[in-house]
Amino acid sequence: MTPAPAVFLKAQQLHRVLRGHAWIYRGEIERVEGALVDGAVADVFTQAGRFVGRGYANTRSEITIRLLTRAREAIDEAFWKQRLEQAVQYRRRRYPGRAALRWVNGEADALPGLIVDQYDRTIVLQTNTLAMDRQKTLFTRLLVELFSPEAVLENNKEIHVRALTLLNPGGLLATFCCSHHVSAPLFLETILDAAADVNARLRREELFTAAPDHPVLPAIPETEYLKGYLFTLLP
Repeated sequence: MTPAPAVFLKAQQLHRVLRGHAWIYRGEIERVEGALVDGAVADVFTQAGRFVGRGYANTRSEITIRLLTRAREAIDEAFWKQRLEQAVQYRRRRYPGRAALRWVNGEADALPGLIVDQYDRTIVLQTNTLAMDRQKTLFTRLLVELFSPEAVLENNKEIHVRALTLLNPGGLLATFCCSHHVSAPLFLETILDAAADVNARLRREELFTAAPDHPVLPAIPETEYLKGYLFTLLP
């Protein structure tokens, strides 16, 4: 097996990654030995050569490395399956019998860029990074093995297509997104694309944003992450 490229961090008194953070920004990298491949694995070291962890790379992102593990272990199907099972088992202990639940919450479950929700018998899979997006087929198969759902939906458009097919004329669709990666215009475009797929006409009733206890700083677009719409399905 070809060794993974090595990423060396700039010297700091105590880099926050050593305290458990999973993100490594472009400006925190001193040098790279080997060629980083977007979506592929890279190993991370301190400036002195101490192994920090293994993660996936994206040179087109300001977050160049997202750590997956602090061990020198293979990132393969067995790895992904174990991580999914750990996330699911944790919630089954905490929330037994729930019909609607977030099973995987990205970095909090050591699966950066992956979100998995359940709505009754439907599993919704969202991938927010290049590496996770490339694993969608594998994640879908593993989720079917774990949950035996009626359906596994990927991305916001599929969710809205399914919701619109369930509505009768005059019915209301309330939909929300809390990812700063998805702007309000992009979210609306996704909804309208789904409506076009099922030949649905929508009238916007309300536009929702975060309450005042979630202040927004215009200079930091990531603070404006919550958005929502209320639509009526027209005949």
